[in-house]
Amino acid sequence: MRSASSQGSEHGYPTVRDHTSDIDAELASCSYEDKGPADRAFHNIAPDGAIEDFIKKCDLYNRRTKQWKIPQDTTLPEGSLYGSYVDICNKVINHFGLSEKRVAIDTHGKNMPHKEILDLSTSPDICFQALVPDKKSRDNFPYVGPEVAPSYRMTVTPFEIKTESAFSVKGNINQIAVYARQIFRQQANRHLVNVFTGSPSEVRLHVFARDGLHYSLPVNIHKDPKTFVKFILGASSDKPEFVGFDQSVYWKNGDRFIEMRDAETRITTTYRLVNAELVFNQRAIRGRGTRCCLVKIADVGLDGVGRMKAFEDEISFVSKLRGLPKRLPSHLKQVFRDRILSRMLLYCHGRSIEAFQTRLQLLYAYRDAICGHQNLWNNNILHRDINVNNILLGSDPLKEKNSGLVIDLDLAIRIDRDESAYGFDFKTGTRAFQSMNILQSYNPATAAECKPHDYMDDLESFFYVLCWISCGFAGPGRKLAEFPMRLSKWESTNPGDAIDAKMSAITFFFKTTYRATPYFGPVFDTLMRQLSGFFADVYRKRVDSEGKPVPTLMELMPTSTASYNTVLGYVDEAIKALESGPPEMESKHIPDPAQTPTVGNFAVPALPPPGRRRQGKRRSDNADDDDLSGSSMKKRKHRYETRASQAYSLSTSYGTSEDVEEQASR
Repeated sequence: MRSASSQGSEHGYPTVRDHTSDIDAELASCSYEDKGPADRAFHNIAPDGAIEDFIKKCDLYNRRTKQWKIPQDTTLPEGSLYGSYVDICNKVINHFGLSEKRVAIDTHGKNMPHKEILDLSTSPDICFQALVPDKKSRDNFPYVGPEVAPSYRMTVTPFEIKTESAFSVKGNINQIAVYARQIFRQQANRHLVNVFTGSPSEVRLHVFARDGLHYSLPVNIHKDPKTFVKFILGASSDKPEFVGFDQSVYWKNGDRFIEMRDAETRITTTYRLVNAELVFNQRAIRGRGTRCCLVKIADVGLDGVGRMKAFEDEISFVSKLRGLPKRLPSHLKQVFRDRILSRMLLYCHGRSIEAFQTRLQLLYAYRDAICGHQNLWNNNILHRDINVNNILLGSDPLKEKNSGLVIDLDLAIRIDRDESAYGFDFKTGTRAFQSMNILQSYNPATAAECKPHDYMDDLESFFYVLCWISCGFAGPGRKLAEFPMRLSKWESTNPGDAIDAKMSAITFFFKTTYRATPYFGPVFDTLMRQLSGFFADVYRKRVDSEGKPVPTLMELMPTSTASYNTVLGYVDEAIKALESGPPEMESKHIPDPAQTPTVGNFAVPALPPPGRRRQGKRRSDNADDDDLSGSSMKKRKHRYETRASQAYSLSTSYGTSEDVEEQASR
């Protein structure tokens, strides 16, 4: 496996070592030896008689000695095995009529670029590559032409070869997981990825899915040639169920499409992706595997509605994909956690709040997002993951209550139903924006002092979002090249370091440690100091309440309004100060979406013309104005004031059975 690298971790992993260390932590608790996948995975891929007939006729297998033509000299390097394995694999591919769509290639010397960093590449020893002979046909792979270089985008299955001494599960997992992760990332339509490892005498199947990794016992390819042939057929199959493709996502005539069956209407609709590149694609193998893309919908005709357009549940189960029986084997019963694929079609709003174009637009969006959070809270929903990426600019800044909004309720809970979810967990949320209360839960010595995650923790996260932008940006689209060290420490993987860095944000050190950049000026310095003082007082009261009865989230409802009003009042003062000053010209750093059509990214909202201000005081919506409770997730239609648009965001993710039960109750 070869590699090259540059760039920092903010854009991906700069080296293969960074990849493997991250994967090691990700898969450490969810990698299992499953005694059955070798039999379950490809049991009906071809008739046994056809496989036995091939083995009889194959000149690469000696039936008398029961030996494939693979060097058995243990002193030879692994490179001496590549050619033999490639020859056998292509022999199987040709015999079973797959040569027009699949080919096995020696790729150990080929540099296959990674998604995040183009000059970082890795090279599986052998890759089963897809061939798409007809651009007009529906296919899981895009048409790229016959002379294209091997790539993860076109890889069906990687095959890593080792010597007998290096052939081990623990020694191979991290390396092959890098390959699997790139296939998930670059193809974005896989439920699972098969990866094989082989030695001069044995082959092992590894199946990566959103629950982690299951791997088989080693199969002796000489004594059991039939299973070996089944493995090759599975690795080169053009049938989605064997390779792990999401059959509802496909290519045709150079465009990518996705089919979605609405859970309410039971009508299946085909959507064309605006761009084959996804807006968001989760990097990790294990987890929800969230993928977001932009799709086109004709004749929307819904002026002033921003909501969930459609919902599709129980598309697929990891247990079904793995072929697991309903009654799990004893060795999996305690460790396996099923995941269920669902899909949502959502109205597409603007970009992250970091894409602001003026100070007023930033504050309008910031204020409306806080109001949106209050609306959720008033309707018994606690967000629990406020960060810069979950606050979006609205599609129409001229409309009140729509300049900004909160998104992504993956970690949200129903506070009137989820008593089992009450509590604190430093792994919940985004590290840089977690409250002090949540961060301190990492340490058993301080966890006893922590209170259950409530609305105040999220408001504190809003405060950190403002500091992040005000102190970390020199202007619209101009993030500081040397990001402030104090802010960078907020992202520390060690919660203790993040606590030490954040402590100064809620103490008297704030005004000397955190200063807005010149672009934001005194108005933002004042706003940040006011919020710092507010949350410093909140923190002291929490510390002083140690040992006292802890109110439930529902019991906090009556007192929450005053807290929201205080925070919003400070923001209103800052908005008034900016509105009373000279108008700010629109930034030229971010292109006007009217002039630059969006392809693969959310559109940047238009701005009010210079000097044009919104009239009237901006009040927080109440529960009656903006009811977000709904009867179920399938019917949750979040009502924000927005313009009609033909751009929608389609999100696909794997939730656990507990997630699905929770969503169904909303």
